[in-house]
Amino acid sequence: MCLIIMGVEVHPDYPLIMASNRDEFYARPTRPAQWWPSAPHICAGRDLKAGGTWCGLTCDGRWAALTNYRDFTRPVPDGPTRGTVVTDYLHADTAPEQYLAALRTLTPRAPFNLLFGRGSTAYYMAHPDRAPEAVEPGWHGLSNAYLDTPWPKVNRGKQRIIDAIGDRVHPEALLDALHDTQPAPDSLLPDTGLPLDRERQVSPMFITGEQYGTRASTVMLQHRSGRFLFAERLYVYGREATTRTFTCDPTSATPPDTARQASTDLLVSV
Repeated sequence: MCLIIMGVEVHPDYPLIMASNRDEFYARPTRPAQWWPSAPHICAGRDLKAGGTWCGLTCDGRWAALTNYRDFTRPVPDGPTRGTVVTDYLHADTAPEQYLAALRTLTPRAPFNLLFGRGSTAYYMAHPDRAPEAVEPGWHGLSNAYLDTPWPKVNRGKQRIIDAIGDRVHPEALLDALHDTQPAPDSLLPDTGLPLDRERQVSPMFITGEQYGTRASTVMLQHRSGRFLFAERLYVYGREATTRTFTCDPTSATPPDTARQASTDLLVSV
């Protein structure tokens, strides 16, 4: 992921609201979101090159999402793929508080940001610089710097998501809000070691490069009843392909819902 906008206890009906864009090379093989056959309680996409994932949800209400930390001025250690941090947590069948100890002893790997939790209980860490810490209620934004670093795409993303939310939260409206290709002014661009033209190209919320860009937008919602919705809109070279939604109820013994081809108001009727 390269942009995550998250609202914790900001809406009377939805204690957790998350909207995110995944930016990646178009050639990197990826499996769209689904309930994993090998772990049916996990809903997530999959990086078929390295085996990890960038964001996912379990049917007991645990979730995690990751972005790369971009700083080309410092060396990157060899190590496991960053995406296994998300899959390890989703597989762990443990409370987020118990996962903190494992995160403090991670094998060195390329820098990353991690948001994870259960329901509206959320934590953040930046490997290797910042230990896990609780995320306070409110609106938060994360790109390729630390949480709430005011990059233009973070500030713009928060405002667009807030504007897209009314009395009733519609997943499709949030997915639409994530599709914003406006670049940032050069005067506001961060200095992460990229050439200026490249920094400019990756500055929008939604990136449309020739070889690299936004490949998926994801919305994750928790209703006050406990029920979760996970919606993924796929893009092929910047063009919308499909949107699928998944729901689950951590309080129910019934299996999670299978994919639906169009996002609907699945949570309000609960």
